[in-house]
Amino acid sequence: MIKLNVLFVLLHATCSFVQISETSVPPYLMKGAIENVVKAKKQEFYKSSEEVVRSVMNSDIFKDQDRLRYLLQRKETYDENSVCTDAILTAVFDFYLGKQYARQMSDSMGRRESGLLKGNYLWTGTYFECFDATNDKDITGQMCQAIIASQPNATVLAGLTIGICVPDVCTGPQLTAISQSLLGNSTPEGIYVTVICPESENFDVVDITAFVIFGILGTLIILATTYEIIIILKEKQATYKNGKEQIKKDIPAYGKAILSFSVIKNTKALLDTEQKEGNLECLHGLRFISMSWIILGHTVSFTLGLTDNIIDISNYFLSHGSLQAISNSTFSVDTFFFLSGLLVAYLGLREMDKRNGKINVPLMYLSRYLRLTPSMAAVMLFTVSVYSQIGFGLFYQPIMQDSFSKPCQKYWWTNLLYIDNMYPPDLNDMCIGWVWYLANDMQFYILSPIYLLLFYRYPKAGIGAVIFTVVGSAAITGALSNHFNIMSDAVTLASFFRFVIGIGGSDDNPVPVMSSDDSFWNETYVRPWCRIGVYVIGLATGYVIHVTKRKIKMNEVFVTLMWGAVIAVELSVIYGFCGPILYNYTPSNNVMYFYNAVSRPVWALGLSWVTIACVSGYGGPINSFLSWKFFVPLSRLSFCAYLIHPLIVSYIYISREYEMHFAIYLMVYYYLAVLLLSLGLAYLLSMTVEAPMAGILKLIFPKSTKPRAKQHEMNGHVNSEFTDGKITEKNSKIEIENGNVLGKTDSEIDCDRL
Repeated sequence: MIKLNVLFVLLHATCSFVQISETSVPPYLMKGAIENVVKAKKQEFYKSSEEVVRSVMNSDIFKDQDRLRYLLQRKETYDENSVCTDAILTAVFDFYLGKQYARQMSDSMGRRESGLLKGNYLWTGTYFECFDATNDKDITGQMCQAIIASQPNATVLAGLTIGICVPDVCTGPQLTAISQSLLGNSTPEGIYVTVICPESENFDVVDITAFVIFGILGTLIILATTYEIIIILKEKQATYKNGKEQIKKDIPAYGKAILSFSVIKNTKALLDTEQKEGNLECLHGLRFISMSWIILGHTVSFTLGLTDNIIDISNYFLSHGSLQAISNSTFSVDTFFFLSGLLVAYLGLREMDKRNGKINVPLMYLSRYLRLTPSMAAVMLFTVSVYSQIGFGLFYQPIMQDSFSKPCQKYWWTNLLYIDNMYPPDLNDMCIGWVWYLANDMQFYILSPIYLLLFYRYPKAGIGAVIFTVVGSAAITGALSNHFNIMSDAVTLASFFRFVIGIGGSDDNPVPVMSSDDSFWNETYVRPWCRIGVYVIGLATGYVIHVTKRKIKMNEVFVTLMWGAVIAVELSVIYGFCGPILYNYTPSNNVMYFYNAVSRPVWALGLSWVTIACVSGYGGPINSFLSWKFFVPLSRLSFCAYLIHPLIVSYIYISREYEMHFAIYLMVYYYLAVLLLSLGLAYLLSMTVEAPMAGILKLIFPKSTKPRAKQHEMNGHVNSEFTDGKITEKNSKIEIENGNVLGKTDSEIDCDRL
């Protein structure tokens, strides 16, 4: 009699619980994982698991080897050859003969594990043990995944996933047909097995293009760095011979272009912490802390759907209100919208003062496009080429194909046009979907000259336009929340976790409505009309700082009261639903719709106060901390860290031999690892693409060094003084000599970039 533990996991795959979903969503969106678990819960997957186990154990196919051989040969595939069938039978019978490779294949397969009641539905097996199994002839092990679901042709992570070690001559469709024929009528009605095997990796045009481009960039960096070393050595040699410091010779234009790729020059600029006149020093701290918050949110949320103890995650969230800082980490993105708008207004109005109210809009658009796009394009190219081939594990290749490679092959052009927050029709199909932020920011930037001109010529109309935009955006967000029944993130997540642990589903605690067509993501979160309010508040803040010359006088009592009020309001935005979560009740829908409408503008108003207070001398220790020079180089890496960190999180979580396990100390470990790796690889991306491109743009679009002879005054605006103009000119010159990659003063363009 053939035993259950012999016939690989084609047979082990049947002892399972059920999850259903045909739609594979990007792994960085926890909504997709939540959808699968909700559907699995509705199907009573614990009960289904036991039923399937009993039915398979009692099946006649384990009592007759001839019947087994007949079923395998009869139902292999429509293909005439039987290579896969023969290989499976050979391995099965070699197991009984005690051959090492067959025993190793059987030992490496995933089996029913403990922790089913904790949500363990990833039985991965031992990946490398399988690939080491070979008879040195015609059989070598490959690790495939058998997925049990209530629909055929299930996708990765769409059901109980079990690692199966099978001969590498077999394909997924062949094994799917074999497994279904073996099960026959033994399983409950509507239960299907789908087998996914890794595909052979072949270099295509995209891979070759990536290698050529990255090779050229690497060569340019080596040559440029060598060129700068030669220049430095020659200068030192000349100084040594003459015994005195010599005046440096001018470097020709082609030399400056080459030096744009020099690691030495760009690293010096990155580490330069000199605070120049007119900089808003506190923005460095705000920027880096917000980026760290984004990384924290993704580090934790990516675990959903990839752990073996989602019940423990649920219990921990429902009993620790502090985790709302994770579920509400999306407000860190609003901080970047605010910073971007603030710097556009602050720098734009200063430039307009110098040009008598004129602004070169086409050049403004072109410069920004060329500054942002190369880094994003490099990450996109890396993702669909090198990144898809450097991982391992049961889930890596299928997730790379479904969630990264295929969407990018189809919709890569939407990223380059910055319309990926509007198209494709299903926004879960975005190419590297986290760059939805850049699409919004670019669209807001295109609209920004309207506000700048109003601020400059008709200040009251400009402020009126800001108020109208903020109120209109909040009203649209509230209306969409009402129409699509969109709850707040924290309450929705709490409702889901209650449902998972078995205390949801009543009238008081309804089951969260989540589907692959996620209304929160598709209708409100990534849409520009729902996010522009924060941006224009940043524009208004930049306008206030510009016209007041950072010299606002405020009463100490007023300042103290404002700090207290702002801190209280900002904390309420993050932890406002702590009571409902901890005490197991759901606020009214109207409360949550109102929260969705006003929470982000309120958050931005708080940031506006923090910025104005800090630059006006009323920040105290908060300003000292945010202006800490340690944050300066870290904030400059934030843009590249934003682009690259989801790849790091995904790689750590899905390129592994075993499923993950949630624990707080492990989350701290993963977070620190992701943060440090993100900064390290952000430095590499900055030195390779971002900094060289910025240096070249400075050569293509040089700033005018001729200060205007007279000041221009209009509608309360006073242009920068002649001395200020000289300072700006001097700073620009210093930056060129030191290799500064940031076009304008450091913090200005840095904060404006993201």
